[in-house]
Amino acid sequence: MIAISIILGAINSCGKSSSVKNTSLSNENSLLDQENANSGLNQVEKPFFDPIIYGSGPYDFVTDKTEGEAISYNSIIINNKKINYTATAGHLVTINPNTSFPNAKIFYVAFTANNKEAETRPVTFLYNGGPGSSAVWLLLGSFSPKRIKTSLPDYTPPAPYTLEDNPDSLLDKTDLVFINPVGTGYSTAIAPNKNQDFWGVDQDAMSITGFIQRYLTKNGRWNSPKYLMGESYGTPRSAVTSYFLHQSGIDLNGITLISSILDYSKWWAPEGMLPTLAANAWYHKKTIGVPSQTLPQYMEQMKTYSKNVYAPVVQNWINNYSQFNKLLTNNSDPVIKNELSDMLKKYTNYNDLITVLSMGTTAEKTLSKQLSDLINKMNVMSNSIAQQTANYTGLDASVIQSQTVLPYNQAPFSDITDYAIGRLLADKGKAIGIYDGRATGIYTGIVKNILNYLDRDPSTVNVQAAYTAAWNFYLNGELKYFSTSAFQDLNLAVSNNWDYTHIDPTGENKGGSGLYTAGDLAATMSLNPDLKLFQASGYYDSVTPFNQTNLDLAGMDIEPIIRKNIEINVYPSGHMIYLDGNSRTKMKNDLSKFYDSTTHDPLSMQRILKLQKDTLNSKMNVN
Repeated sequence: MIAISIILGAINSCGKSSSVKNTSLSNENSLLDQENANSGLNQVEKPFFDPIIYGSGPYDFVTDKTEGEAISYNSIIINNKKINYTATAGHLVTINPNTSFPNAKIFYVAFTANNKEAETRPVTFLYNGGPGSSAVWLLLGSFSPKRIKTSLPDYTPPAPYTLEDNPDSLLDKTDLVFINPVGTGYSTAIAPNKNQDFWGVDQDAMSITGFIQRYLTKNGRWNSPKYLMGESYGTPRSAVTSYFLHQSGIDLNGITLISSILDYSKWWAPEGMLPTLAANAWYHKKTIGVPSQTLPQYMEQMKTYSKNVYAPVVQNWINNYSQFNKLLTNNSDPVIKNELSDMLKKYTNYNDLITVLSMGTTAEKTLSKQLSDLINKMNVMSNSIAQQTANYTGLDASVIQSQTVLPYNQAPFSDITDYAIGRLLADKGKAIGIYDGRATGIYTGIVKNILNYLDRDPSTVNVQAAYTAAWNFYLNGELKYFSTSAFQDLNLAVSNNWDYTHIDPTGENKGGSGLYTAGDLAATMSLNPDLKLFQASGYYDSVTPFNQTNLDLAGMDIEPIIRKNIEINVYPSGHMIYLDGNSRTKMKNDLSKFYDSTTHDPLSMQRILKLQKDTLNSKMNVN
């Protein structure tokens, strides 16, 4: 299985006239630039050079507390309507909520439509995940006024790259504020704090809450409809932040979750994962004996098969093995634990070991019986189920079956995800992407031995260089922000030092390797019954499988009337859904309806504003 720290490190993840399709990464002006200049519509822009050094290590910090910003102006045409907007790139200073002293400088980029009423204009706060990812992936790929043109799922050729106007931008529905958490972008702690103080589930959510409070205050947006949009780890971030915001007197109108992971204990669980593996096989035409049908139809079939046939066998085996392994390698009796350690080296099979234990002390006899019973429950998957699953996933039946085989004194082959990535297209010498199963890349020779998986995963390799070049050009050339520091688009130091401790709204510890944040989301939605949730997943995403997300949301402890506020959408794309053009356009249209549903309901708006006012009054002890 791929290391969690590696996967988490990337769970990530100013338009011109529509008559000009795109802008290459040069300083060419579009027709709309010329039109604005000739008509006198251009305002005075404010470039900003930032000399401060922003360290990204765990113990780094700055002492500077200024809120410098670059301001530029542009226009875009969306749905045949011209929108003039302001782009702001810079820092906001957040404070410690207990002391009110400055504690961090958070780098952000905001796009705000001009001449709009702040009280009725929605504002959306966006971020990627990781932990340790900047917001550049969403900013240049999804719904901002500009987007990077890539060739995904194919490899995007080297420079010159192209930034193009984004007709799928959400700027016609909402202002957009892209947040870079501490340790990413140019965001850094302010002394005496250090970056690592913000690297944790609850610490991070509190920091994002502080940023939103500061943004609302500085820009007079407290009465605006408010939204969160997070991708990958950004989804648990949204779940926890939404509750912290509520506690701070800020009730949201909507939350968009992109490629969710709300229950880490179910990460790559059999029932949730199998449909995605089948989707990858369907896309690459590797299924056998599957009737001709659409992808959604096939996925419905796979969800039923996974739930009723495949997952019960594999999950039952995993559960029994977990108990078996705990008794054998982490026994609560220290004497027996040491004894077992020696026995595992001495014998070559479990039968001999269990037989010897059965002739020992009372405790050893009990252990022998427990181990024997568990082994008898770990039945090998039947040949028929293994073959049918192989037909659906394009893998060998022997590989499917090996998930339920117990090797002696070594970890079993319990997850086929890693195997599927490298073996589905082995006959062509290729691997598929774990973030987007449509993406393919060379998987022969030295490539198979590249140490860091992200450096050889086709779904990241195929777009990484384009993003890096485009972001640097865009930041300097159009946003007018210049810094002597290196921009941290993906900081693995954050994920490697992340504190997964989490106390949920009920006071229970829901953190660690089984981090569970769906409860925070359920609590927020229950306290704010007008809050609506938009869930978006990609069929070909093996990192946060769509079916597992559906199961996590279905398992939330909420009333039926609240569940009606959840909208689930799945698109024929990968982890970064928006990098597929058709999926991005469909998602934009779906989101437009979602925003309309949350802003065109006067009673809901009144209740949200009342909740917000009541919470603020309660915190201030005002009767």
